[in-house]
Amino acid sequence: MSLLTRQLLAQLDQIQIASRRRMRLQHRGEKSSQRKGSSLEFSDYREYLQGDDVRSIDWSIYGRMERLYLKLFLEEESKPVSFIVDASESMSFGSPSKFQYALSLAAALSYVALRHYDRPQIILLRDQSFRRFGFGSQKQFFSMLNYLDQQTPSGETHLNAALKKIALARFKRGIYFLFSDFYSYDGFEGLKLLSSAGNELHCLQILTDEEVHPSLRGDLKLRDAEMADSAEVSISPQIVKRYLARLRALQSDIKRTAHLSFASYQTILTSLPLSSLLLRDLRRSGVVV
Repeated sequence: MSLLTRQLLAQLDQIQIASRRRMRLQHRGEKSSQRKGSSLEFSDYREYLQGDDVRSIDWSIYGRMERLYLKLFLEEESKPVSFIVDASESMSFGSPSKFQYALSLAAALSYVALRHYDRPQIILLRDQSFRRFGFGSQKQFFSMLNYLDQQTPSGETHLNAALKKIALARFKRGIYFLFSDFYSYDGFEGLKLLSSAGNELHCLQILTDEEVHPSLRGDLKLRDAEMADSAEVSISPQIVKRYLARLRALQSDIKRTAHLSFASYQTILTSLPLSSLLLRDLRRSGVVV
């Protein structure tokens, strides 16, 4: 599977990764950051509200429309953006697999980050360890895509332990995206550590339609993708109901922990085209603008 198509790459020019710490209103007389690489870039307009700084009013618009609007500026600063992808065996389920979908999404957002002079890296999680792939230029990015496209999910991922190691590695503060089915649930201390270090976090649970709306019924032999254990089960409507209740409980737990860690959380189905996810759904949730 090719991670990115030419058509999708062309569409990615329409978006950029949002940051709670990046957007702020500035008037033209305000002193900008003195750190290297910082600049002020015009972003948008909004209507004047009582109490706003009148120095930000665009008088040329007032002359045309007789309404007061403020200029919004974007304080641009090169920022590390990390995309953590669960590469455990459970992510191999589906067509495309959850891993392929997550890796394509991570690659697409890495391209977006590069286009806006941020510093992206993709981190693959296996067992309790991780492997980083950083991109300093589009040339490096495209040369690394072929290698990433050959990666396959395998083994277990102890998500919490791996996230702790990433947090303790003390990478420069930035934005973190976590793509996982979250089936290796063993606590969220690692997520909290990343948040307490001042990072912005986005948790995206990648699932298939079959996992959310299971169609399996009858007597079957099921195998645990990561533990290799198997069991013969009779899947009845009651069993499906219990499974869905446990899935909802897991999602509620992730959402609650994400909220306490000042992280966003959303579930994404692999049946959703990447273009729709990137240009519509992630915009609606404020992950991209």
